[in-house]
Amino acid sequence: MVFWDFDGVIKETVKLKGEAFADLFFDNSQELAVKIREHHALHGGVSRFEKIPLYLRWAGMSQDSKNVRRLCEKYSKLVFQKVLEAPWVPGVQELLRCNPWQQQFYLVTATPQTEMEAILAALDLTVVFKGVFGAPVKKTDAILRILEASGMPKDLCLLIGDSQTDKQAASIANIPFLLREHFDNLELHSDRSITRVANFISL
Repeated sequence: MVFWDFDGVIKETVKLKGEAFADLFFDNSQELAVKIREHHALHGGVSRFEKIPLYLRWAGMSQDSKNVRRLCEKYSKLVFQKVLEAPWVPGVQELLRCNPWQQQFYLVTATPQTEMEAILAALDLTVVFKGVFGAPVKKTDAILRILEASGMPKDLCLLIGDSQTDKQAASIANIPFLLREHFDNLELHSDRSITRVANFISL
């Protein structure tokens, strides 16, 4: 059983999503935009429903539900088409579609559930996954729920992610973790205990 993250693991979307967050607040100050990009790069597995209230606070703006909802909707419109057009992580599309070892694939992501389902439909990937879990469900909760329902031995499972959040989710669920390393998660590269891949071409 393999749990897949999406951004930075299936599509090269980490940077473009960071830019979209920064664009929401660019009029406030360039310094704030830089701070937001840096935060997003370090917390790629955290939902926009948690990030946007934080960024509003940094900007000195109201964090009420109406303002958060407005910016979440604006953010969604900014990134949807860009995600579809973003490059695939090398080798991943073939691996997902062929599934050569006939594994059960689940998608666990910080992207909102309905948005993720629409993206998968547009990419013709819906049938690839046995289940899709997006925000507001947290990755750890989704993984634990699936493990309990399936009865699958944990040593036969794997979480493929690209962030500290993903690593922590695997640790809490007590399953192996595979890091997809890239330029935006350099802080994890120094941890030699982590098994890693740069792409999926040779798998």
